[in-house]
Amino acid sequence: MKRIDAIEIKMKDMERLVNEAGQREKVMLGRIEYLETIRGQCEILTNEMMTGQKAMQREINHLRTEIHNQQDETRKLAVLFSARSSDDNKDLVGPDENMNANTEVKLNGTSNLGIKGIKPPCMDHKRIKPPCMVHKRASSVQVAFSAYISHRELHLGINQVIKYDALLINDGNHYNPHTGIFTCPEDGLYLFSFFTASNGSHKNWVRLVLDDVNISGATSEGTRDHHDDQGGNVAIFRLKAGQSVWTAIETRDDAELDADSDFRHVTFSGVRLGS
Repeated sequence: MKRIDAIEIKMKDMERLVNEAGQREKVMLGRIEYLETIRGQCEILTNEMMTGQKAMQREINHLRTEIHNQQDETRKLAVLFSARSSDDNKDLVGPDENMNANTEVKLNGTSNLGIKGIKPPCMDHKRIKPPCMVHKRASSVQVAFSAYISHRELHLGINQVIKYDALLINDGNHYNPHTGIFTCPEDGLYLFSFFTASNGSHKNWVRLVLDDVNISGATSEGTRDHHDDQGGNVAIFRLKAGQSVWTAIETRDDAELDADSDFRHVTFSGVRLGS
């Protein structure tokens, strides 16, 4: 009997433990369901935020494009205005232009000589443009820029325009650091230089582009870890107002530019040499 009583007590204890485990399971299932609900709400909020971020990025890109187009129009209008202003300016002449070359010579300020067709050499007036008064028309547009990348650029794609975000000089504001594009304000002869850099086993090919036409290229090819390499090129060619020049990644996807703000060795520069 004692053994039967002991077994019954153990069975009751086990039944109690089973009931407690069932209650705990229900509590845990409730918590899991609550956490699943929270996770679903977080996913919805995350998707909404990502959708809003993409919409904002599209709007930002649209605004940047509009700003770039407005800047181009402003530059073109400035060039046109400068050209018209230059055409309106006439060369200066000497102060004797309006004097009459047929003025009769007077003696002692009292009477005319009465001799026609004879004038002293000192009174032989001619229209003369003194050298010091003749102004040569010069360019009214200052064009020079030099920019560099201030941080390491990763995952660049083929034909992607390289944006040099930091400026050393930008006379005339014809280079746009937000787009990486230089827009020509005035016809003339221009010089451009650009440099690329790589670290380790990364290899970069960069090209100089004029309105989607390749002008020249440069490469930097590391051969091993902790090996730095740099390459660049220089080109001189003629531009017309409104044409655009930039640099872009060539023939290699997922490219990297080993740039920093201290050494400033990834650069893009240009200057107008003359007409």
